[in-house]
Amino acid sequence: MKTKTRIALVATLIMGIMIGLVIAARLDLIPISNAADASKGGVEGKALQPSSAALDVQNDFVRVADLIKPSMVNINTAKIVEMRSHPFFGFSNPFGEDDEMMEKFFGGRRQQQNQKQEFKQTSLGSGFIIKSDGYILTNAHVVKDVDEIIVKIPGDEKEYDAELVGADQLTDIAVIRIKADRQLAAAPIGDSDKVRIGEWAIAFGNPFGLESTVTAGIISARGRVIGQGPYDDFLQTDAAINPGNSGGPLVNIRGEVIGVNTAIYSNGGGIMGGGSGNIGIGFAIPINMAREVFEQLIETGTVSRGYLGIYIDDITEQLARAMKIESKDGAIVTNIIPDAPADKAGMKVEDVIIKLNDIDIKNVKQLQKEVAKLGKGAKATVTVMRDGKKVKLNVKLDERPDETADASQPKKDDAKTSLGMQLQSLDSKTAKQLEAKTEKGVVVAGVEPNGPADKAGIMQGDIIIKADRKEVETPSDLREIIKDVSKGRKGDEPVEILLVIERRGYNRFIVVEMPKN
Repeated sequence: MKTKTRIALVATLIMGIMIGLVIAARLDLIPISNAADASKGGVEGKALQPSSAALDVQNDFVRVADLIKPSMVNINTAKIVEMRSHPFFGFSNPFGEDDEMMEKFFGGRRQQQNQKQEFKQTSLGSGFIIKSDGYILTNAHVVKDVDEIIVKIPGDEKEYDAELVGADQLTDIAVIRIKADRQLAAAPIGDSDKVRIGEWAIAFGNPFGLESTVTAGIISARGRVIGQGPYDDFLQTDAAINPGNSGGPLVNIRGEVIGVNTAIYSNGGGIMGGGSGNIGIGFAIPINMAREVFEQLIETGTVSRGYLGIYIDDITEQLARAMKIESKDGAIVTNIIPDAPADKAGMKVEDVIIKLNDIDIKNVKQLQKEVAKLGKGAKATVTVMRDGKKVKLNVKLDERPDETADASQPKKDDAKTSLGMQLQSLDSKTAKQLEAKTEKGVVVAGVEPNGPADKAGIMQGDIIIKADRKEVETPSDLREIIKDVSKGRKGDEPVEILLVIERRGYNRFIVVEMPKN
């Protein structure tokens, strides 16, 4: 009886285990390995079958890479620098002032101080072929002040000596040329004006010397101003751009170059021309701007830009209210250079430029670009708003000169205003230091952080010429005008005062919101 009971229990247990295994397998509770065991004749696991749409996108990227890589170049530059040699590698002289010991072992202190050694300073960058006869586009900062430019083309073991055709520092564009024994593959040039935010962006370059690297992302923004120069109009992308990418092409999904990789926002929080590591914010010069430059560089080796001879500002909401300007579109003239084209045409300070030929002007950046495009000697019709009326001026443009240097800064004194400024009278010595053109006014000797003047953009060294359209000659003049304007306050409504300042020799309009107390 006992034996039969045991057999029944064992049978029940086995059956329970088998049922449990079946249930576990059905519920996928037991992991099943798909790895093949060749020795036991195992079956290999099956790969996923991606959608046709995913494969199409992947194939598009592959085709773009195949198209552009033959046009890519790696640029190695070298610069010879002189450095004074030191027998103790920067450490102090172990012989102290003992010239005899120095003479015995190292040839004397004076001789050592006069010895110089030459060192080769090298750098890496990228570029791409724009003409099959050897013209290559890159960044000006890649080839600036170098003694040697060596170019390598993917798949070609030969190294080519390159010559600098021309460089334009204002746009950071340069053209170099190599002489090859064959026709080279030129990259297709696209139209950056048609680029839309959200489109695919593919960056090519040689980051950290890793040749022919391809990264992908999207166009994150257009028209970025990053403080690199007067013609800032960058495309922003999250395609990885790193040191060594400078000068490489940014390409769309059709394989057309839409930009020139130029700068990144670095980990240190600043804009770098191929500086420290990538954090997903890169900038490229639009190819349409680059094309305007490289065509001139190839033809003449230089870039000629049109020049009106004026200083201009954008029209802010505050400025529009203070000066009773109906629209914020346009650029307001703050200063006119004597005998420059605008002066000869009869342009006046406070004119608002709203049109250049048939092009409506929205802001300062647009006006600068359009004037630059016209070039030296071009004739243009400039439409301005003056005292509420449209006035047309016929201008013959000159060539843009070099930029002026920064002015010196004056010393502070204790004269203060409710606007958060320290002031001092403008004397002849201070005027000379600041290279001022005006003989009357008050100098901003200091600006209180986060005060009204600071928030409005007033800087130390500015010279206040007018306030509320009245001339200012002393700090007390300005305080009286501020007091008079404050009397017009109604309740808690904001009160603003219009200042005319001179900065670096040229006038600007600034509107300051006055404190309530």
